[in-house]
Amino acid sequence: MKKQKYEYDLMSISDTRTGLIDLQAYQSSVEDHAREGWKLHTVFRGGTGAANATGVPTGQSVLVFERPIRSAGDVKNFMTDTLSQQMAIDNITVRFIRAQKLTAQFLLKMRKDREMTAINIDVEVKDKFSGSHKYQNVILGSFEEEADYLVSDEIDVTDAKSVYNIIKEVTLKINEYVDDQGYHKGSADLYKLKETDTKLSVMDVIETLGSSKEIYEYLAKLSITNKNLSGAVDLMQGQVEIEERYGNHKEQSVMQLKRYFEANPM
Repeated sequence: MKKQKYEYDLMSISDTRTGLIDLQAYQSSVEDHAREGWKLHTVFRGGTGAANATGVPTGQSVLVFERPIRSAGDVKNFMTDTLSQQMAIDNITVRFIRAQKLTAQFLLKMRKDREMTAINIDVEVKDKFSGSHKYQNVILGSFEEEADYLVSDEIDVTDAKSVYNIIKEVTLKINEYVDDQGYHKGSADLYKLKETDTKLSVMDVIETLGSSKEIYEYLAKLSITNKNLSGAVDLMQGQVEIEERYGNHKEQSVMQLKRYFEANPM
């Protein structure tokens, strides 16, 4: 059974000027992280070596947050057709994982009658809004939890300006590989990965966000390069105004957007 992987985020909070624990900052930090799927794992306390104006020593708290790197619904697969029979590969899969950024991990399923120990590939990931991202010399090796696969490290496939991008196409070139028959130079051909699961959609992303305001800001960014989203942005602007008056309005916003995209497919 495959082990669950986790990621961690640390937040440092100083005591108030009166030397008390800043409970308001604690609560804000926990709530902000909870909206993104984090839970509080551990709290460390320590002194800063300084004192306030009245001579009271000041302290500091470090909050450690944890969340699973992937969960059901977060992993989307693209897969190639079966590759050339002279290679020790049945197929290549790339799984996308939504965390703070979108990351990709490449898996090569090996044929039963051959043994591969390593492979070096170049990858190009195209998304719907911000263009092409290229990664050279991605190394895949054996991994005990994925016994039938060679697996790469996770790599970011989004830029700093766009946390969530919609993946459109993935191509790769095999540079070199090592199997039970020795070292081989790869083919210059590019393998285009075909979609075998539902594409990461705008609604997939929206449902991970925490408020109407966050949804509005996300759509506003996408609308810069996709004018078809201008109507959705206008719709969310009204929802943000309602949220400011009456509190979190995310569920109603999601329902309205689903109806909007059904009537106005992208």
